[in-house]
Parts: sequence; C-alpha cells; structure tokens
Amino acid sequence: MTTLSPEESHHLSVVLRKRAGDEIRLSDGQGRTFLGVIETLSKKSAVVRLQELLPAAVLNGRLLFAQALLKGEKMEFVLEKAVELGVATFSPFLSSRTVVEWKPGSDKIHRWRKIAEAASKQCGRSLHMKVDEPVSFEALVAKAESEVKIVFWEEATESLRLFFGNRAKALQGPTQTVAILIGPEGGFSKDEIDFAVRHGFAKLSLGPFVLRAETAALTAISLIQYELGNI
Repeated sequence: MTTLSPEESHHLSVVLRKRAGDEIRLSDGQGRTFLGVIETLSKKSAVVRLQELLPAAVLNGRLLFAQALLKGEKMEFVLEKAVELGVATFSPFLSSRTVVEWKPGSDKIHRWRKIAEAASKQCGRSLHMKVDEPVSFEALVAKAESEVKIVFWEEATESLRLFFGNRAKALQGPTQTVAILIGPEGGFSKDEIDFAVRHGFAKLSLGPFVLRAETAALTAISLIQYELGNI
C-alpha cells in the first residue's frame, strides 16, 4: 500500500474524478511506473494498492536541453513542453542578451521543478526531467560534456538533417547524450556563438525564418527526437 500526498489525492478525486476501485498508474520519478488500484480516496487522502511494475519507455539517447531565460510565462511553457517531448535535463542560463534578471535563491527554480514534476505525471513519464539551477552561458558551455553538442543560431547555414547524417545511428544507446542550446528573445551574439564553437558546439540552422525563442525550442527538441527515432 502507498499513501498519496494531499495534493495528489485532490488531483485524483477532483480533477481526474477517480473513485475507489479505479486503476491508476503511479510513477516514482526515478524510472519506475506501477499499476495500482485505489483502495480509499478523499480530497485530502488516497491509499493505493500497488499491483505490478510496468515496463518503462526507453528512449534513444539522452537530450540535454539548455534554454536562455525567457520573459513571463514563456519559460514555463518551454519547460513543460520539454518534459512532454522527453528531454532528460533542462538547464536554464543567462546570456548577454537575456532580459530577465535572476537572483540567486529565487523561488522560481522550485516552481519550475514542480511544473516539471506535474508535467511528467500528466504525460506518463516514469523518469522525471532534471531541472538545473541557472548559470552563465560561459559556465554552461565550458562544462558541457556530450557526444553531440549543438547551438542553434539564426545566422547559421548548416541544417540539422545534414549535420546528423549517420550520427543518429551512433546515439542509439540510452546513455549517449545530445546537448542543445537555444538563446533568449534577442538571440545569441556572435561572440557567444564563437565561444560555443571553440568548445565543440556545432552551429546549426532551424530554417530560413527567424523563430521566436519558444518556437525554436520546441522545433529543435522535436527535430532531434525525430532524428534519434523517439518520435
């Protein structure tokens, strides 16, 4: 038996309108998903009897996604969609054209992690997306360690499809990683692109049009997951 939190119990009874006797799926966030049956349920408490461990979805490669801080609700939108698209790690960063101010110890990081956890449960992910503390662009790039590293830039000319070629076949293992960078509303400066290239990043294009940062993020994630065979 396992007892759910008041928040989860409220979601089950009020939002999902579940009842005692209904089957549900529960994830521990560490890669395991169980099939369970609700024994008792109220708006504040739920007890679930676990029946079996379900097979976990296995993705090709691990996508490490880094997003420059965005204004308003754009950041939360991108974060939520990154969860749904199977991103393994979400790394916010501050670049030279970032408009948003970041104060160390901000409560936003806790909110982002709660959003990621809720989105993981909503889309049935057994392994929750990791959300890092924001760092500077330079620190992020300098410490990046991945088999493939990509920075998307509106002035780049090489396409993702041309770049990947046969690379996707070498990234089929679950531990192989692809790291990608998406800039803020104003994009990356040329100095930042040069810095990333010196640290092993390939500069790639997302097409002939200038995309909003949040559109670029979803496009880049989706295309790479497609190349890896996850979509």
